[in-house]
Amino acid sequence: MKSVRRQYDAWAHVYDLVWRRYANRTLDALLERARFTGGRTDELEILDVGCGTGILEEKMLSDGYRGAIVGVDASTEMIRRASDKLFDATNVFFRSADAADLPFPDATFDAVVTASMLHYVPDPVAVLMEMRRVLRRDGTLYALDWCSDYKTIRFRNALLRLVDPAHHSTYTTEKIHVQLEEARFRITRYETFRSGTYGLYYTEAVPE
Repeated sequence: MKSVRRQYDAWAHVYDLVWRRYANRTLDALLERARFTGGRTDELEILDVGCGTGILEEKMLSDGYRGAIVGVDASTEMIRRASDKLFDATNVFFRSADAADLPFPDATFDAVVTASMLHYVPDPVAVLMEMRRVLRRDGTLYALDWCSDYKTIRFRNALLRLVDPAHHSTYTTEKIHVQLEEARFRITRYETFRSGTYGLYYTEAVPE
């Protein structure tokens, strides 16, 4: 994860400018499906793994979310930018952390969210197991990422593995299901869809 940290420390000051359109599309798609706002969902304690500059947190707050959100990211500069943007939000907290070694006790969160992050990690199962560890028994994992079922993503995956040291791999639906099962999650919802030129998967899963 050192290459990820170095790359995003360098990109933090321009990340929102370069990736805002992609982030808006994909995070809107996630939030439309997860529906964290309204009713008892506003009482959830949510962990956002790979939070970047806090765009998801911005969106949730603008939607009126009132529960606690903790965002973690390997890049200290991304965390610094997120903290600066949302310095006055009393229910949002950010800290730098490795996704494979989350600095929280077991069963801390009602929900764990991760968006466009898992293709950076060399061992997705280990990261998913760590997410399951910090989830409460009745909690839910909400994950969105690139899916190799789509030709455009297979092409991006092959290209990025050659030119981007931070990128690790994307996966097919079959492999994603295997990873979740190996991490002892039970899938309760799964779908693939397109967003612009990106082919994505969205899943909800609960601890076994």
